[in-house]
Amino acid sequence: MLSPDDDFHCMVAEPRSVEARFGLSNCRPRGGESHCDIQLGKWALQPNGEVQLGALAIAADHVVGEVSFIRRPLDTWSLTSELSIDFVAPIAPDARIHAWATPTRIERSGGFAQGQMIDETGQVVAFCSTRTLQVPSTPIAPAATRLADIIPANWIPAVGLEEHLELDCAKSDSDEFVVRMSDPSRWQNDFGMLHGGVWACLNEVAASRIIARVRPELTTAGLRTAYLRPGMADAPLTVTARLRHAGSRLAVAECTGRSEDGTICTLSTVTARRVADLAAD
Repeated sequence: MLSPDDDFHCMVAEPRSVEARFGLSNCRPRGGESHCDIQLGKWALQPNGEVQLGALAIAADHVVGEVSFIRRPLDTWSLTSELSIDFVAPIAPDARIHAWATPTRIERSGGFAQGQMIDETGQVVAFCSTRTLQVPSTPIAPAATRLADIIPANWIPAVGLEEHLELDCAKSDSDEFVVRMSDPSRWQNDFGMLHGGVWACLNEVAASRIIARVRPELTTAGLRTAYLRPGMADAPLTVTARLRHAGSRLAVAECTGRSEDGTICTLSTVTARRVADLAAD
């Protein structure tokens, strides 16, 4: 098994990595835990000016996933199979957040880790957890090398998350909302697949839009994503959200992420509650 104290290269340090372009910095394991900082900006906003909470899924996926990754058996890779985030307090548009995670159970076949996100006032704003699988490693080219061919050195974040990710968002005539990413290659991981945190983010975007149609006063409170198959970054990917319940205090949407050929890659459940409920003591 690898050790948390072994030297390793973290993608957060690469300025054109997915993690860095989602505000992550200062990533370093400390003892048995994983830690990093996140600086939100205008790129993380939804059209109404509030934070698109799915933007924090990249940080959640990274920090809880890293716990298993740095403890994986030699000659293996650690892949996220499930990612859960519970948002428990409002988050300011320009917030600086510290994320950390600790292992709950690590086995040779995978692991389970839990973590928190804390704002500058010391308030916990989110809890997160992941289940990971260990798979045999294969020789791969560093993602940063591929991304360097795609992302210009003078890259500047866009204003708004939909523009940041270059998404096409479309309402349908039925009870659906579809988010399409035409060029996933800009957001790929080491394996040439869409980054798992970005997948979760797309699901939250689609769910929040369909919930806002009927309950605009509700805010995302829970995001749970299961990763069934990889979404390769060489073809467009879509997420379709369907509203399952819309009450005055709670709404639930289910999302399906698909590759271009219609293969299901992710399934997500997103819940939304009143902001006043999230802020209550």
